[in-house]
Amino acid sequence: MKLTVCALISGVLVFATVTGNAAKAAEQSAQRAGQAPKPGLISCAGKFEGRYESAAGGPGPRIVFRSGKATLREPDVVMKDGKMAALFSEKEAECWTGGGKIYLRWLDGSQYDFPIDINDDGTLDTPDGELKKKGG
Repeated sequence: MKLTVCALISGVLVFATVTGNAAKAAEQSAQRAGQAPKPGLISCAGKFEGRYESAAGGPGPRIVFRSGKATLREPDVVMKDGKMAALFSEKEAECWTGGGKIYLRWLDGSQYDFPIDINDDGTLDTPDGELKKKGG
């Protein structure tokens, strides 16, 4: 199997050809878009909306939920052409919820695991700390 994929990375359109298992995984990921990653999950749309940031203040991840999608922004040093380009990175995901958890399916097809527990007080417990709703 051979598959050509396209991605926008730091404002640059990149094309790549993948073969074998990587091509199968990319195709399966594209086919699953819009479908819950596990039975019983529902879209976050209307349930989680707005900006969540570190409950303690200071640096940390930020997640913005909008219409069933999520943008995760994390502190990171991003290099471009050998120079520092940014102090954060962003990833886009579909957002699903169920059983007291939020599941993010990354739109770029990556398998980066970022489990999110929903606390009773509405804060979100992530691997990088607790997030609190800060804005709409």
